[in-house]
Amino acid sequence: MNNKSVKFCIILIILVSFWSCAGPSSQKMIPLLEYDQVSTIDKKLKVVKIKGGQKSQIGGMVKLDNETFATAIVDCLKASKLYKDASNDGQEDYDLNATILFQETIVGASILEFITILIVEYQLIDTKSKKQIWQKTIVSRSKSTAYGITRIMEKGVEGATRKNLAKLIIELAKFEKQDKNIFLSGTEATKQIADYESGLRLVILPFCVNP
Repeated sequence: MNNKSVKFCIILIILVSFWSCAGPSSQKMIPLLEYDQVSTIDKKLKVVKIKGGQKSQIGGMVKLDNETFATAIVDCLKASKLYKDASNDGQEDYDLNATILFQETIVGASILEFITILIVEYQLIDTKSKKQIWQKTIVSRSKSTAYGITRIMEKGVEGATRKNLAKLIIELAKFEKQDKNIFLSGTEATKQIADYESGLRLVILPFCVNP
C-alpha cells in the first residue's frame, strides 16, 4: 500500500468517526427526577399522536424522529410515577399528543460545540369527553461537545429532549396539583429551568424570524 492509499484510509476513518450515524438514544432523554411523598394520580395515560419528527441521515444532521420521541415520552412518564400507568397502546383515561414544531442544531462558540433547539406542543385529551383539557408549548435547548461531529449532535438532541421532557413533567404536575411533590434532580435543575425560560428570548427568535 503506497503513501496515497494510507492517507486516503486515514482520512476515511476520520470521516466515518466524525459522521457515523447511530442516532440519538431514547434512554438518554429521560430526565432525573426526585420525589417527595408523591401521590400517584389514579389515571392511565396513552401517548397517541407524535408528529413533526425527522429521520437522521448518514453524513447529515441528527434529528429527533417520532418513534424515538414517543418511546422517550412513555419512559419518562413511567419514571415520573405521576400517573398510574403510561403506554402507547390500549384504552386509557388520557391521550397525550405531541407535535414537534421546531428542531434545529447550530454551531456554538467553536466547531466542536453545538446548540440544539427544540419546540414541542403537547395536548392532553380526556378520552371520555374527547375534549382537550390541557395544552402547553415547551421550548428547550442544549449545548453539547464530544469527539465526533455526529456524537455532538446526538448529545444535543438527547439533551434538548431531556430538558423538554423535564419541563413536561413539571407542567403536568402543576396541572394535576402535584407540582410540590415532584422536581428535577441535582444542581442541573435550576439551569434546565433557566434554559427553558430564556431559550425563546435568547436563542429561538434570531433563527426563526423570517427576513
